[in-house]
Amino acid sequence: MCVGIPMTVREVYEDGTCLCERDARTERVEIGLAGDVKPGDLLMVFRGTALRHMTEEEVREVNDALSALADVMAGDATEETIRAGFPDLVDREPELPEHLKALVGKRAV
Repeated sequence: MCVGIPMTVREVYEDGTCLCERDARTERVEIGLAGDVKPGDLLMVFRGTALRHMTEEEVREVNDALSALADVMAGDATEETIRAGFPDLVDREPELPEHLKALVGKRAV
């Protein structure tokens, strides 16, 4: 599994790259897969490549999931954290496996 990170385009260059920003960190990103890109656009970025454009709603959902994941890895996850970050995975089949349920509230090694 790979995790794309939402980033905002700040500048677009003639060489098929752009400067993106997230949390005051900037990265030069290849934009060939994303089509037309302009400053202010929201992009899904993975390993220096913009995979596609994102909507503000998608960005919010991914950011919520990343925040919940950080809480799980820090051992600070609660049922509310999981529900907020992964609403599409709660109360559905298949359920989270028991070995992963056991990690909720425990610090990752």
